Amino acid sequence: MRDIEILLTLAQELHFGRTAQRLQLSQARISQSIKGQERRLGALLVDRTNPRNIRLTPLGTQLCADLLPAYREVRQALDRARSAAGSASTMLRIGMVGGNAHDYRSIWQTFRTRHPEFVLQIRSVSFTDPFGPLRRGETDVVIARLPVEESDLTVGPVLLSEPMVAAMSDNRELAGVKGRSKQRISRVSNGDDVSTYVMGSDDAIHITPDQPPQYYNRPGGSFRHTTDAHLLRWALVWHREFETDQIRALARIVGELGRIDHH
Repeated sequence: MRDIEILLTLAQELHFGRTAQRLQLSQARISQSIKGQERRLGALLVDRTNPRNIRLTPLGTQLCADLLPAYREVRQALDRARSAAGSASTMLRIGMVGGNAHDYRSIWQTFRTRHPEFVLQIRSVSFTDPFGPLRRGETDVVIARLPVEESDLTVGPVLLSEPMVAAMSDNRELAGVKGRSKQRISRVSNGDDVSTYVMGSDDAIHITPDQPPQYYNRPGGSFRHTTDAHLLRWALVWHREFETDQIRALARIVGELGRIDHH
């Protein structure tokens, strides 16, 4: 369904960038989808001779004409099924790692204002298995760290970007030196609940998002920004086969409001 939606939207926009923006996907994802469909069919669907003025090939035009009525019928059937499901279909369950839901309060407020017919629910998911709830149908969308490369999942717009910090004991020599390169760090861990151990150990260092200093006040510990770490990005992720109107509405709002930067 997503590949068909991409092709039909591209047929309307005749522009990869506008298609990506409209569907809240990356331009690379749009290109990948079209190339995949062309490989399966064994023929070109899009004429890319002039990148600034792409157009459908005759086969692409015919395929879109054949697909559009069926696509509309399938979408209408799914919408009817969701309506028949009753109140459960009005809930949007968002899975999050960590306890910084209030960072996104502008998004939650905008969503609730625009879509009072939907119920927004925030749920906690495990750092070690953030996508399990999506696949088991326990959440509708997850806010996950990028990169995400899962064939059955769709990566939506980025909500938040933040720098990385090194958490260490105050007794550590590096604790008094700001901005050391993370190449100098000999022991690195990425597990949950590591910061408590780090603060009580003189030889441990933990590379973590720049959230612990904001949300936790652990005695005996220091946080130092690393100079060579990339920004960590968090994005909406959902199961490709279970995309709903609620998810699309949330993705549009995130795209409009833009990402939150913690610098």
